[in-house]
Amino acid sequence: MYEAKIIESNLSNGLLSAVVEFKDSEGNDVFTERFETTRPQTQDWLNQQITAKIETVTALDAIRKSIKIGDRIIYVERAETETPERIEFKNDLDAFHRLVSAAQQGIVDRNSQEFIGLRDKLKNNFIPEYLDLF
Repeated sequence: MYEAKIIESNLSNGLLSAVVEFKDSEGNDVFTERFETTRPQTQDWLNQQITAKIETVTALDAIRKSIKIGDRIIYVERAETETPERIEFKNDLDAFHRLVSAAQQGIVDRNSQEFIGLRDKLKNNFIPEYLDLF
């Protein structure tokens, strides 16, 4: 299990940051992480961030302990999952990401027919199996 200690807190130029030191119970793994936000948060925001990080590194440590050095790995070829619909969705998603970037730079209007049409097409064709494309 990991424990955490807040070692620094700062508010500068509208950016709230906190540096947290994490340490495993044996003291073998010690690292720091900076958590930052520019948006209003609840009082519990930092605790939620720290808890999520502890859960993640604890799970990773459990996986590390299950890895056996010297085990043989057998390669199993994956089945092809690229359907024409999935490829089209991926291409549309890539194009939409470019449009979003252009809109953020003021080049494309978010109310343009191209932007709205592509966004709506993605919404209408989304299925949970496409989550890995994001």
